[in-house]
Amino acid sequence: SLAERGLGVVQADPQDRLTSSYATQKSLPFIQATHWIDTSLEKEKVEARLQQIEKDAIERRTTIAFFHPYPSLLDHLTGWKKELEAKGIELAPLSAAITNK
Repeated sequence: SLAERGLGVVQADPQDRLTSSYATQKSLPFIQATHWIDTSLEKEKVEARLQQIEKDAIERRTTIAFFHPYPSLLDHLTGWKKELEAKGIELAPLSAAITNK
């Protein structure tokens, strides 16, 4: 089974209700994305999303953010990662978020 192989399920679409039901039925580790970073690529909107993600991460200890690999966004995220490290906030793989849920 998937769970025996150490696999889990991440739900990226907030409208999707089937994925969580499936994960529950199959006793799979499950976590839902809380943010999409690139709903707009305008610099100010991306910055606002990143600030919200940072705030949520501090309040909840874990937050899941998805994004598409647009070159301009990747450059922005590289700078943001350095800012987070300076604040003691760590980016982690999804597997860590599911495990620590």
